[in-house]
Amino acid sequence: MTKVFYDQEAILELSDRVSYEAWLLEAIYNLLEEELFPTFPDGVIYALGSSNPQFIAHSRSNIVIGDWRPGFLEAGAPLVFTSTFKLLDMFLEWVLERNGHASTHRFAEKIKTLKGTLTYPPVVENRPWLQERLRCLYEAFEPLRGTIIHSRHFASVDGSLRVSSSKGGNVGLELQINAPALRTFAMLCVSVLRYVEGTWSLDPHKENLLRWQLDQLAHLHLMPALGQKEPYRTTVRVFLEGEDPRSVDVAKVRKDLERQYPQHSSVFDLRALQVRGETVIAAYLFPFAVLDEVGNLADASQYCMELPQDLDPQHYSTSSEA
Repeated sequence: MTKVFYDQEAILELSDRVSYEAWLLEAIYNLLEEELFPTFPDGVIYALGSSNPQFIAHSRSNIVIGDWRPGFLEAGAPLVFTSTFKLLDMFLEWVLERNGHASTHRFAEKIKTLKGTLTYPPVVENRPWLQERLRCLYEAFEPLRGTIIHSRHFASVDGSLRVSSSKGGNVGLELQINAPALRTFAMLCVSVLRYVEGTWSLDPHKENLLRWQLDQLAHLHLMPALGQKEPYRTTVRVFLEGEDPRSVDVAKVRKDLERQYPQHSSVFDLRALQVRGETVIAAYLFPFAVLDEVGNLADASQYCMELPQDLDPQHYSTSSEA
């Protein structure tokens, strides 16, 4: 069998193919102020001298009266679905071509070939659970895409898409894809492309996020659930005295998070803030990937950061009630 190469030239070809659809999906959700991949301020705070965490809830909402954007998906759900399907289609077609199969517009041929032996790019090849469910989503959604493009057996209501397969003139049972599932489908496909391109790195937290997204779509791809708890990532802010920013009890923080979020698979980055007198003098940000070894780091200076702009004296002043 000819060896399949996913070199830089092949990756650039893929990126060129999918750039518009990936941009469109992210732009749609950004316009709605419902970014596919939002970030939030520090979510857990340990005040100076305290072992009890303060959990800070963050959320986003759009309250602009008369704004057209929140209602966009009511009419735009079919566009989001077809754009996401096209993104998945272009990716899988690229895989088929890299495996030596001729390009074709016949979905039935592509689906049949995808069920054979193929070599995927490493991010997908090394995760059979991912490639199997991507293929099943593709097969399940292909006739629905055909309905939206060629027929009128669908409706978009309150951000949900109700659509029936209408292949060969035979209208099947109606399937509902609600707004969260539609968003998850978009997130999943954009993420896979970014990991394959190498634009993003796939760490254990993001891998769990892919698994959880696939579980949210299990009623659509009809594969067994992977049993993944919803991943949660936050930044923990710890104020401490002394000269060693590595002296945080990481194991205790981890247990506190598990106790607070038992239904989630939690990870955290650690922001250590050194306090001298009544002043925060230095800040360090340790990513979750190094936390198990943070106490053994020979040099923490590479993790030194600028001081946060939202410091609250109540968290570090010895004259304040924390």
